[in-house]
Amino acid sequence: MQRRSGIPSLPRTGRGVLLTAGLALLLGALVQLVAPQLTGGIVLLDTRMAWTADDARRVMQQLGPSGRLGYAWLLPLDAASGVAFGVAAATVLAWVRGRSGARWVRTALVVGVVAGLAVPALDLVENVLVGVLIATWPDLAAGVVAFASAVTTVKLVLVPALVVAVLLSLVATLVATARARRRRGGRHSGDAPS
Repeated sequence: MQRRSGIPSLPRTGRGVLLTAGLALLLGALVQLVAPQLTGGIVLLDTRMAWTADDARRVMQQLGPSGRLGYAWLLPLDAASGVAFGVAAATVLAWVRGRSGARWVRTALVVGVVAGLAVPALDLVENVLVGVLIATWPDLAAGVVAFASAVTTVKLVLVPALVVAVLLSLVATLVATARARRRRGGRHSGDAPS
């Protein structure tokens, strides 16, 4: 693979895409394994839709001092996982981009790219706001709670949209690849394509 400049390019092979996605999954799995150990298995704020100040107060009380400290330590790992997830999705979508020309695939790519950029950004903002709530406990600023909850809710809505966009794009690519192979196979053997 030649590069036009000294800037590294996104992986353009299936192996590179799989490696990037695998790293994102590994980081996500690490967060899921470590979170219960650090927080006592309590359902955390950044996994709840439309949480309130009462929810935040209840979670913070259930966590106790050591659980809040564990949650604070978890936030950077969670942020790295979110960024890796967004990069993996963008890598898959970039790989798919050149392999299918169907309009609905291009639409799925646009949705995926927007969600792929938004999810990690929202996750970072969310983690900073949850960190503020932990650092200022027992005081819970209503504005911080409302904004953090809204960010979490939007993120949790976009994650499935991103996953669906990636999956639809991959399916379309597989279909387009199979059709192209069938057409090439038909021409080489003298058969008319179906």
